[in-house]
Amino acid sequence: MARYLNNFYEEDSSGNVICSQHGNKQAFEVHETGQSQRHYWHSGREWIIGTVSTGLFLIVAGAVFINTPALFDKIVAFFSDFTTVKVNSLSINLPAPASPENHTVVYSAAMLFSLVWGIMQIGILVLRFALHSTARKKAETTGHAFYWFASYYVIQRLLVEETKWFEFWTVIIMMIGASLIVRAIFLAVARQNDHQYH
Repeated sequence: MARYLNNFYEEDSSGNVICSQHGNKQAFEVHETGQSQRHYWHSGREWIIGTVSTGLFLIVAGAVFINTPALFDKIVAFFSDFTTVKVNSLSINLPAPASPENHTVVYSAAMLFSLVWGIMQIGILVLRFALHSTARKKAETTGHAFYWFASYYVIQRLLVEETKWFEFWTVIIMMIGASLIVRAIFLAVARQNDHQYH
């Protein structure tokens, strides 16, 4: 009981007994207000970045369609050409276009999208730094940028210049793993810098 009362009362420098919970309550309210303001700013910041990202995506996708005549028809023809193809090294059947070399227009459009969207990811990363996004979000965008630039190169080499369908998807899986590693490295470096400054 005495311990419980001691949590509520304390003596001042003159020996008078005062209630300590009043000051604690005020400190708690200030802390809660600060937390709410930070949460509001964080939510608003991510809403801004998400909206900008969505707008840029629609612009890039529209630009690719404008730059590539009859792209919609080419995409429909591409998916209509899908069948199952036996992979000799694995002795299994996997989905693939029956004539993958006939769809270079679709591959070129995908290559262009990958390049431009990769550049947009750099812009989004700059925006994240300007708005002081969390290290996790910056690392995520860095990984995305790496993936899209890598995709541009892989599409150019394995689909446009010479069509190697299954090799392409193998490398894409490798690129996903590499982008995750890039994200982890960025996050580790960012946290190390935070520890040095604090």
